[in-house]
Amino acid sequence: MTFTLPPLNIRNPPPADLQKLCAENTEDRLEISDRQISAQSFAAADFSGADFHSVLFHKCQFKDCLLPSCSFVKTVFQACRFDNCAMEGLYLKNCLIEDCKITGCKLPNSSLKEVRCKQSAFQYCNFNESKFDKVILDQSKMTACEISSCKISSFLLETADLSGSNFFKTFLKGVDLTNADIGAIEISRDLSELRGATINTRQAAQLIRHFGIQVAVF
Repeated sequence: MTFTLPPLNIRNPPPADLQKLCAENTEDRLEISDRQISAQSFAAADFSGADFHSVLFHKCQFKDCLLPSCSFVKTVFQACRFDNCAMEGLYLKNCLIEDCKITGCKLPNSSLKEVRCKQSAFQYCNFNESKFDKVILDQSKMTACEISSCKISSFLLETADLSGSNFFKTFLKGVDLTNADIGAIEISRDLSELRGATINTRQAAQLIRHFGIQVAVF
């Protein structure tokens, strides 16, 4: 499965103080566009339902923050961290996530469309019942994550690590897994999630052993 993502050009937008923008906001829904949020840290902050368009987040940290139903369109995240954040119903479209770490975050019922994750790591995150459409994992990890009952339209893995993640009832038909580490992934006993996916012989042996079947070498 191959596809191309639309261009994403964000060139040095003017800097902004996100906390100040939130404090000054008088609308029911926070809307921020064409801004750069750089080297800012947030703890237990509430950004629920905020809309971000053409925003560059650089070296920002979010810990225990609320971001449910937030929308990020044409947005770049560079060297950012998200820890234990509530991000249910997140909407990402035409975004780049580069050199970021996302740990212990809750993102069920989210939508990721035209998103490239480059040299980034998602660990212990919950993506259950989310939609993935034209998502690229480029030298990135989604390890020990909950990725059950998801709908995957296009998923490109360019040296990816999916080890230890739960893909129960997430069907990977059409996905080339040969460049991914799928060790100890959780799937159905009948391997139905992998029907129509492409794996290599090493991965096939891994899966067989995972289900307690011994492979004899002749």
